[in-house]
Amino acid sequence: MLVIVSDHGSGTTNFGAALDTHPCVFDLGEPFAHATTLWAKANVPECDNSKFPDTIFNADSGALMHSNNPQLTLKMENAIKHNLLPSMNLAHATADMCTGLTYNLADYFVRARDLICSDVPDHICPAADCTITLKFFPQFVNADTPGVLMKDEHTSQCSTAKNTHAMQAWKDGLESFKQNPKVASFTLERNEAKRQFSVFHRFTPAGTEYDCSIPRYATEFANVSKSYTDGLISIEDCWTGAAGAASCLSKALHEVGLDMEPMGKAGTDAMAGTGITHTSLSCTTNPTSIFKRLANDDVQVVNPKDHSWRKSDHHNAFEGLTFDEKVEDVSGPTLVLSHTTRASRRS
Repeated sequence: MLVIVSDHGSGTTNFGAALDTHPCVFDLGEPFAHATTLWAKANVPECDNSKFPDTIFNADSGALMHSNNPQLTLKMENAIKHNLLPSMNLAHATADMCTGLTYNLADYFVRARDLICSDVPDHICPAADCTITLKFFPQFVNADTPGVLMKDEHTSQCSTAKNTHAMQAWKDGLESFKQNPKVASFTLERNEAKRQFSVFHRFTPAGTEYDCSIPRYATEFANVSKSYTDGLISIEDCWTGAAGAASCLSKALHEVGLDMEPMGKAGTDAMAGTGITHTSLSCTTNPTSIFKRLANDDVQVVNPKDHSWRKSDHHNAFEGLTFDEKVEDVSGPTLVLSHTTRASRRS
């Protein structure tokens, strides 16, 4: 199975949809959601009594906290409907995945793969070739990585502490992928300024402002992941036309012993970006401008003098955002990508 190690705003949904055009790849996308259940969280005393989402595991003790995962259940149901697979009671099945489970994310993902692939007919995909793709984001271990909107904002003590405590859980998940021969993983990166702009125009409330002139650098979570995963892909290389898309998809599929032939043109067509939300202007067109987010997800340039409401102690307006996927009624399977090509095939 394949895990895409990345972050929100990096093109992972586009990549997963392209991989999902392969008959043996079932894209499950984001297996956790802030609104329901995350994978793990540590105790964060610095956040006082802040309410954090439920998690399957306590990252400090490794204790199992919750077995239900409504997000994964929904993604699996969508994959089954989309691919006309035999139906099953997934609410019970996903909870049963935690029976005897230790604090090991790779094992959890492999169990998801085995569940999805258990009844895939041979005429769709031979059992030995069946695989899933999944995402692993810092938010799934209760981290905050949206970035900064304006120059006069600063990160709160709570957010800083959350990331400090989440780093060990992030490394634990990455190490579990590295040690499991059934899991391949890939770091999918994007120019950080473009990633943060994507988060800004897709997730923040209308009226939120974003200063393009601020230098923005990859998060520590992104940098750390490259020491664990089996490969590295820059999404910008995948959006350079059919040849770029084919190169990226071929690298990803190779990690799980597959090739692009069964996809035909479907994979490269999907990677072309038909499902990507674009704005009329961006930091690429106006690298020193300040933008305001509009109600229709588009943006407009604003006068930099028009900021009388701002104060020097203004907190980062990115903090507190949730990034749960807008899951449609039917979706596809998910892939997890890594850093070094492995000769042996991973399921």
